[in-house]
Amino acid sequence: MKAFVAWIIAFLIAKVPPGQPQYGGLIETQQETEIRYESVAEDLAEVIANEPSFYAGDYGLARTATVMLSVAFFESGFSAKVDRGLLRGDGGRSVCLMQVNVGKGRTSAWNKTTGKWASPADDPADVVLGWNADELIADRKRCFLAAHRLMRSSIASCSRLGALEGLRAYASGTCKDGSDASRRRMSVAVRWFNGHVPSFSNDDILFSKDLLSSLRFSPDPRFGLLETGLLVDPLKRRSHGYTLATLKSFSLVGIGSEGPDGNPPRIRL
Repeated sequence: MKAFVAWIIAFLIAKVPPGQPQYGGLIETQQETEIRYESVAEDLAEVIANEPSFYAGDYGLARTATVMLSVAFFESGFSAKVDRGLLRGDGGRSVCLMQVNVGKGRTSAWNKTTGKWASPADDPADVVLGWNADELIADRKRCFLAAHRLMRSSIASCSRLGALEGLRAYASGTCKDGSDASRRRMSVAVRWFNGHVPSFSNDDILFSKDLLSSLRFSPDPRFGLLETGLLVDPLKRRSHGYTLATLKSFSLVGIGSEGPDGNPPRIRL
């Protein structure tokens, strides 16, 4: 997961470098942007790793990330003002980095059992209500998840029209329209992926995600940023004094296991 997050951060920095002007005006320092970008990357990586990929193949999750990043770039420019809900689009109807258009309503309800949009015939116990604008702004992962569901549906419906046409419905609401917007967003995604083919695969992302949920980890001894064996919540790493931006590599230490030397085995990710 670490490599996946770093790969996402690279896109953010390349498209809108920290310290440079942002859509709607700059309201944060370069350091604050770097910290926020890390948080954005972690949130996006978590959502993508826990949802079905847009694409098949060993790099389907990374390809999914590039499409979502491209859309976010076009929609919000990763602006802090948009991210914080200080700036909305489409006359106030669209919010968060993905500019999800909810107006005064909510995103569509979701069936958590079928993994599809909810229908009136569904068991109410299986249905999860959608989110309103304030809820999408309050939790960036909701923003990414709502957009992920819409984009996956669009790609599944519209890609028959061409590799670059998959976002037509996301952009316009129907596969009949939105070709120009889809092609521009998909083209950026394709160019980025082809120029930055990841060194990791889906299996690497999913393996590290599952491992982090059940292991304690410490940094590589060369960095000395944390005490070996300290229990750490991987989703709250920043509160423990280090960030992915400064930590170049780390080792995972298995709970209740020993290596041939009697010490916990280290697993390099």
